[in-house]
Amino acid sequence: FWRRHIGGMKEDFVTIHHLLGDEGFRALCEAYLAAHPPTSFTLRDLGEHFDAFVRRTEPWASDSLVHDCARLEWAFVDAFDAPDAPPLDPVTIAEAPEEAWSGARVVLHPSVRLVAMAHAAHVFRAEVRAEKAPERPAPAPTHVVVYRGPEKLMYVEVEALAFALLERLAKGVPLAAACEEVAAEAGVADASEL
Repeated sequence: FWRRHIGGMKEDFVTIHHLLGDEGFRALCEAYLAAHPPTSFTLRDLGEHFDAFVRRTEPWASDSLVHDCARLEWAFVDAFDAPDAPPLDPVTIAEAPEEAWSGARVVLHPSVRLVAMAHAAHVFRAEVRAEKAPERPAPAPTHVVVYRGPEKLMYVEVEALAFALLERLAKGVPLAAACEEVAAEAGVADASEL
């Protein structure tokens, strides 16, 4: 039981395994699985509550890089299995009247995951997955968009303002209102200046 489940967790959370080592990762997984025993037939769902668990459980709750890695790794798992959506129809966009754009609602692809972190955990993750031996990254606020590309999972780092806009669009805020809210938070009078 433990070997199979911890092996599944290691595949999904390889960066945390790198950070904690074999024994530390095993201890974390055993504590997590005791608190959140599997409720699904598939190992895919095993880490669904992992980020929340490490955020509230010591000694892991004190390590923001572990939180970032748990959230980022789960974003990749979640994006991989997200439903698909039809591509944008360029004709519909071209035919939209100009006055409609201010009230337009931009719907993000179902695989898009927005991940705000205290570290550049995406760079750390890439190096770990490339079987390098990266050092812990220094804290640096980072915003990443994870999504499923045509052939593989992708990610892109974005600026804080772009991330704030994407968060609002994901919540269904109309385009113009979302731009105005982000501009107001940034202290810019005109959203077109962003």
